[in-house]
Amino acid sequence: LRTLRDPQLHVLLITSQPVPATALAHLFEGLSPRELTGIQNRIHYLPLNRPGMEYLSDKIQSSPQVLRQIRNLVRQALGEDLSAQNTVLHGFISETSLALLGQTLGIAVTGMHEALTYLNSKSGNREIAVEAHIPFPSGFNNLRSLESIAQAVDQLFISAQGQGSAWLKTNYGTSGEGIIQIKFKELNLTLDQDPALRQHKIRRHLETLEQRGKTWDSLFARIRTDGAVIELGVTHQQAPSVQLQINGNGKIDVLSTHMQILDGPTYKGSRQPSYDDPQVVQRLTDYAVAYASTLARYGVVGRIALDFFEVRHSNGDVDFVFGEANIREGGTTHPRETVAILANAVYDPARGGLVSRTTGRKLYYVMTDNFVRESLKGQNLENLWARFTQHPEYRQLAFDPKLDRGVKFHMLAAIPAVGKVGLTAFGSSPAEAQRLFDRAESLLEQIALENARRTQ
Repeated sequence: LRTLRDPQLHVLLITSQPVPATALAHLFEGLSPRELTGIQNRIHYLPLNRPGMEYLSDKIQSSPQVLRQIRNLVRQALGEDLSAQNTVLHGFISETSLALLGQTLGIAVTGMHEALTYLNSKSGNREIAVEAHIPFPSGFNNLRSLESIAQAVDQLFISAQGQGSAWLKTNYGTSGEGIIQIKFKELNLTLDQDPALRQHKIRRHLETLEQRGKTWDSLFARIRTDGAVIELGVTHQQAPSVQLQINGNGKIDVLSTHMQILDGPTYKGSRQPSYDDPQVVQRLTDYAVAYASTLARYGVVGRIALDFFEVRHSNGDVDFVFGEANIREGGTTHPRETVAILANAVYDPARGGLVSRTTGRKLYYVMTDNFVRESLKGQNLENLWARFTQHPEYRQLAFDPKLDRGVKFHMLAAIPAVGKVGLTAFGSSPAEAQRLFDRAESLLEQIALENARRTQ
């Protein structure tokens, strides 16, 4: 829906279940009545009323009736039949079933072509970093056997003189899945031991590991199929990321930088910009542009997000080591596009962050897509949201486009089912953004607890 500020565009929004009216109203809160009317006239909804874990694109593909509805809705909106000249198919993640749906409809699919999927693997990421001539961790690619993994861990153990750790990552793991830290001190090895004995002990240790309740056997099954990398852990201060757009002509646009908020290897949220010092941001984005330019030579087009580790040299200078690439939309996409809509924001390299075209202010925000509370689970969304937005304090939280400050929520529909929601707090400084963020979380939880007590 973020594209709808372009008056020439229509959006056909296809969802598994209906999007709550509350969520849509909140999304556009703060826009002028005139602009809101124009946007509403160009949104066309098609909920399938089909819950379930299958890909949405598979649900569409399997229903001739839905395919007919899509073609009819496009004809009604545009006054002409659906074609590759007037319509493009966009999904959150590009994968095979989305490409097949595009073929069925006869239209292009945004995102990376499935033939380039390997570039989005952890091994492919490391190979692109080599070509881009940017720093990346020592390690080994495309490992598929327990023996090769043990040998790789052993070599990293020796090179690090037994200090630190190694990280085992499945090639296509996301959101912290398929990632295990191997702490060298827990291996009980010595540098002068026989290599065969060290590797035997490493294998035995690996077989005892678990990740989020999943056993080594289940993780290893993925490794045998997808492959994995082993990397030496990077001692770092923070983990910034850069979001870029690779255009069809190969031009690279830097869209934003973020400082990731992590819980171990799991992404919980981020702050924008990554740093307030434009010179530090420039070094970070130089590495990111070099990487994106390399992807562009392979024919990658679309949105990418690159994660880095912040490291400090002995003289105190800040530098960066490449972590991984997400050649797709991700956790930093939504807040960046939200502020682009609400504040007409654009990335300004001279100021090292997003700037409002309307007010000229440099923008700051803090966000999460992972605010989870048991008190939210099972709540009636309409009732909860009405009580939340009618609370006197909400007036201080609602987004004010004149001040470029306030809070926006997303994923409201996940509240009743799993007690989860996302939010982004915008402010004139990092401190103001954090204050609004903290208050929004606490107020929503307060209302949820009050609701729960009323129903007891």
